[in-house]
Amino acid sequence: MELADKSMVLIDDLKYMCSNIFGMLRVPITFLDSKGESILQFPDEYISNPLYPDYLTLYEQFLDSIEETTTVFTNSTKFFENYAFVVIRDDHKFIGTIIIGPCLFSEINIEAIDDLIKNLNIQVKHRKDLLYYYQRMAVISYDTLINACSIFHYFIYHEQLSIVTLTENADIYDKSFSQIKYSFSTTERKQDFESYMLENIKNGFSHHSPKYEFELLNYIKEGNKDKLIEFLEKRPAEKYGKPYKNPLRDQKNLFISFIPLVSHAAIEGGLDWELALSLGDYYIHIVEEESSIKDILNLYPKMFIDFAERVKIATATHSTPIIKCKNYIFEHLLDKLSLSDIAEATGMNRSYLSHLFKKEIGLTISDYIQSERIELAKKMILTSDESLSDIYTTLGFIDQSHFTKVFKKFTGVTPKEFRLNHKHT
Repeated sequence: MELADKSMVLIDDLKYMCSNIFGMLRVPITFLDSKGESILQFPDEYISNPLYPDYLTLYEQFLDSIEETTTVFTNSTKFFENYAFVVIRDDHKFIGTIIIGPCLFSEINIEAIDDLIKNLNIQVKHRKDLLYYYQRMAVISYDTLINACSIFHYFIYHEQLSIVTLTENADIYDKSFSQIKYSFSTTERKQDFESYMLENIKNGFSHHSPKYEFELLNYIKEGNKDKLIEFLEKRPAEKYGKPYKNPLRDQKNLFISFIPLVSHAAIEGGLDWELALSLGDYYIHIVEEESSIKDILNLYPKMFIDFAERVKIATATHSTPIIKCKNYIFEHLLDKLSLSDIAEATGMNRSYLSHLFKKEIGLTISDYIQSERIELAKKMILTSDESLSDIYTTLGFIDQSHFTKVFKKFTGVTPKEFRLNHKHT
């Protein structure tokens, strides 16, 4: 990428920009030249991490990992510090790097420091210095950090970038919005997803405003991906409360609390009940594997768009009455189900519902109910030590003979054979 105007990156101009951005954010800003030497720094001196012998070495480690075409990226440390980098290039010639940080996304209290000392095997003698360090570090939102990057990017290249475009270019998200996959195209990913099926998700809470929440969930319910992306670009900055002990754990809990709201919005929009809850469980697993607050914040838009896209696909594949029918069956799978009850719940004529269901699903309603019960039986066999008699009783089969016959019809093996075949898998 070429600079819009080479005069724009003269040291005096850059000094003016860095000074003003620092004045707004109170986050340290450093400019390193192509040799890695510090040319500008705001403030002139600031409290450094007592466990780092040299910040320049840390910066070098971050910069060594970037690609030649990257202009903006972020990184986090195991100490909850967050940085943003704006790389200056002129026709592929490396000029230098603007570094914004360190900063925090949430306050770090003494309980969090004690937890950090324990987890990272840090000597207790550093406890006081770490507390002093964290108390003087600026706390800003993730969006504010990204917006600062966009200002610097425009200053250098005279190119306006939306938050979505900026994060795509910066590779801040693992994948750009347009590249997120919404189906499990590989066996490995499908197995990974199916291994984390969820029967139910308890209701949670959200720290967002009701208006924000309503608009967000409505786009998911409508399966309107384009409007959702547009909305996410204008989302309000996150506000974080004081952590009780572990900021990373706090953010994971907050993310998990949002999943029931998103899942139920998708269900109302027409997504299969079981798929919605299972997808929610999948994201619980993913967020539990994350190791930084930044990665958790990046996961929100991916999850929102994933659900919205699946709603769009579901409503394009099946009619609203059939979606309602499937969700009713799933919700009452352990109850005694009759065609009359299902027809009444969906507000349709029994004969027409049977015809439409067979046409769209390829199975009769009776066979579909049996197939869903067998799917649940398979999960119970794989994930519990319950006896086969307890399983078939729970699922409403008359006796073991009936259960075995139906199970073999849909799987090709008996329940006992299925358990033995997967015992060591």
